[in-house]
Amino acid sequence: TMLTAYLAPVLPQTAANAARFLNLDAITWKNTRETLGEHAINKYEHLMQRVEQKQVDDLIEANKQSIQTASAPVEEGKYEKVAEQAGFDDFMKIDMRVAKVLNCEAVEGSTKLLKFDLDFGFEKRIIFSGIAASYP
Repeated sequence: TMLTAYLAPVLPQTAANAARFLNLDAITWKNTRETLGEHAINKYEHLMQRVEQKQVDDLIEANKQSIQTASAPVEEGKYEKVAEQAGFDDFMKIDMRVAKVLNCEAVEGSTKLLKFDLDFGFEKRIIFSGIAASYP
């Protein structure tokens, strides 16, 4: 169930099919630690179709024109430069932190927002994020 929870944001239909096979309503982070033990599962069905190398080659061949167009160099002066490109020194100025999620809950009246209580180790913060649609 944990692997399916990891796949859910990237392959939601595959995760839903796996949940159906495992005879679960949904696979969420809350139920990934539950052992299925004597849990009854449904009849196995393939979750994905195997992709053969010939299929990949055919897709590449069919899209060669668009690939060449997309990789064509951009001519100078054809676009307006919005800002200077960020360099490594600019990246080093960024302060990234890891926090422990103490609590996460839906924001009443919103379909997009989640409220997170975070512990950074040296301080606690409350943040809001519009990622509710990505998590069941």
